[in-house]
Amino acid sequence: MLHLTAGRVGSLLARRATAALTNSSVRMASHGHDVAEMVDMSQPLYVDRVDIPLPDRPYKDTLSPAEESLKQKEKGPWSQLSKEEKLALYRLKFCQTFPEMQEPSAEWKTVLGGIFIFLGLTGLVVWWQKVYVYPARPRTFDDDWQAKQKCIDTVCHDRSHGLWLLFLSFSRGLAKNNHEEVILLYTQIKLEVVGFF
Repeated sequence: MLHLTAGRVGSLLARRATAALTNSSVRMASHGHDVAEMVDMSQPLYVDRVDIPLPDRPYKDTLSPAEESLKQKEKGPWSQLSKEEKLALYRLKFCQTFPEMQEPSAEWKTVLGGIFIFLGLTGLVVWWQKVYVYPARPRTFDDDWQAKQKCIDTVCHDRSHGLWLLFLSFSRGLAKNNHEEVILLYTQIKLEVVGFF
């Protein structure tokens, strides 16, 4: 049975509590790994989207001294601002304009490229299976074999059809009246069967 002293139990619990209470990013940083900055989702975020024309916060939070003076100039009459200054003020608030947001992206190229890569890899796997995994094609799939089988089926069908007619002629009494027709029919069937084999 396992006996733990009070000192051992205390140190075990202290280590567990320390590991549970420390932040995971601190533990990762202590092991030499880079820690990604976590985004606080409770704070207002900036996004460039057409359906959200006014983001929660401006694009630039920290301003340079030149931008600060431009912000002070903004509080005055706008007729004194040049076109470049108005554009610079717009860029402080927003990263992209509506036409820039609505420009088509080149993402379709990536999607189409991924589809073609996937199809190419699938084709390689199918080819590899056909060459190395599946057995050879059976001889019954060859054209010669199919032609012979068709010929056999035709003769057998004719033979069975002839025998059926012979049976009907006997069952209906045709054989009693016309012996020549029955013998001719039987001879024709026999010649076909013997001639084929």
